[in-house]
Amino acid sequence: MIVHDIVPKLFPEYLNNFRKKFYWKLTEKAIKKSDKIIAMSEHTKKDLIDYLHIPKNKIEVCYEDVDNLYKREISEEESSHVLEKYDLNSGYIYNAGGLDKRKNIEKLLKAYGILIKRDNNVPDLVISGKLMPKMAPLITDAKKIVKELGLEDKVVLLDFVPQEDMPALYKNSIIFIYPSIYEGFGLPILEAMNCGIPVLTSGISSIPEVRGEAVRYFDPESPRNMAENIEEVLNSEDLQKELSKKGIERAKKFSWDNFIK
Repeated sequence: MIVHDIVPKLFPEYLNNFRKKFYWKLTEKAIKKSDKIIAMSEHTKKDLIDYLHIPKNKIEVCYEDVDNLYKREISEEESSHVLEKYDLNSGYIYNAGGLDKRKNIEKLLKAYGILIKRDNNVPDLVISGKLMPKMAPLITDAKKIVKELGLEDKVVLLDFVPQEDMPALYKNSIIFIYPSIYEGFGLPILEAMNCGIPVLTSGISSIPEVRGEAVRYFDPESPRNMAENIEEVLNSEDLQKELSKKGIERAKKFSWDNFIK
């Protein structure tokens, strides 16, 4: 059995109806009855041992990879088409990966609000992810928070974006920011790295293990610390180039061939 993470065990608030509770109960039972488990990271392996009491000799760690879409060159024509489709100009700060609670979008928006107060010329913040305000607080009501913070002119909420548009959205950003407080692996970070985009992300969960020194880390619980790190990277082309180069090199260590072997 492949286990990406055990989010419902660590965040029981996600189990907010009988169907979800029943589904997780069956999933947990299946994990415990498996003869062998493939975990997506050492962090997930540790969670399985600590919280589900799985014997460590039953678990192997195999890192996954991204879709080949993110490994190809993006043409000027494709970039122009996607930017026009979403009414964007290149050079924005980008976030993708969903709006559920653990993705920490509320603190990202607060951090961006701090940046805007310091300098209104900061690039726009573009966030993609399905908007589901009726599911708050499990799904962050990003539109409501943007309005409360007075950021309507600087934050672009794209809602759901099909995967074929994602590489161009990564490629045309100046930096990618991912403030998640828990990841079994964190695919969007690796997608951005494959596209050569400087990445800023949380220094917790499985993220440091998988990304190494190829990204800039911040405290996801501190909007001020997040803002300071974003500002520093935005103000240094050398730092952007360094993170881009490190990200591309780090991304080469992940492949589906290795996973399959």
